[in-house]
Amino acid sequence: MRLQIILFMLCFLLPSLVTAQHTRTEHWRDRTTLFKKEAETMDTNKVVFLGNSFTEGFDLRKFFSGSQPVNRGIDGDHIDGLLERFDYSVLKLKPSKLFVMIGINDIGAGDPDSLIRSNYQELLRTILKSLPNTRVYIQSILPTTAQWSNCPVEKIQCTNKFIEDFSIRFGFTWIDLYSKFVTKKGYLKKDYTTDGLHLNSKGYVYWSALLKKYGLE
Repeated sequence: MRLQIILFMLCFLLPSLVTAQHTRTEHWRDRTTLFKKEAETMDTNKVVFLGNSFTEGFDLRKFFSGSQPVNRGIDGDHIDGLLERFDYSVLKLKPSKLFVMIGINDIGAGDPDSLIRSNYQELLRTILKSLPNTRVYIQSILPTTAQWSNCPVEKIQCTNKFIEDFSIRFGFTWIDLYSKFVTKKGYLKKDYTTDGLHLNSKGYVYWSALLKKYGLE
């Protein structure tokens, strides 16, 4: 136990190792420009969802009309992308609740485990330091179907285990979506997807239902 605590503290205190800079698409730049403008006038203390295409495609206000969440998802984004845009996507909004899902594009790009872990740890550290009064919910990476060979079952599982471990240690709420969407063989249930990766309408209905227990309405 003592060794585990020492290792955790070392990881927590080590300087950032975030070095990967994935290509920013025109869509990414357009979305971030919009976020910057909106951050200047938007009210604070809202619910914010931060992530990639899964989040961008989530019609949050349809499913949670009472909570009126702010969508800060960008198709194709990576962990380092969230860090780059963290200030105007999240920090300036000072959210009451923050829901995060990120990582599948990092896996798909072939980033080594050590880099994904380092980048995710830096993201969690940034959230903890910058938003001490925000309730933070870290959502697991979803499975894919077998056709997405660049996203191996074992790597998704390994990454989720790491994210769960550190989310809990940082005091954040861990939301295990993976086990709800996965088959016994480790693949995404086909009823919930359009292309083996992204969710269809049924998938979003199911996801939204799973999140109701976290105070969204």
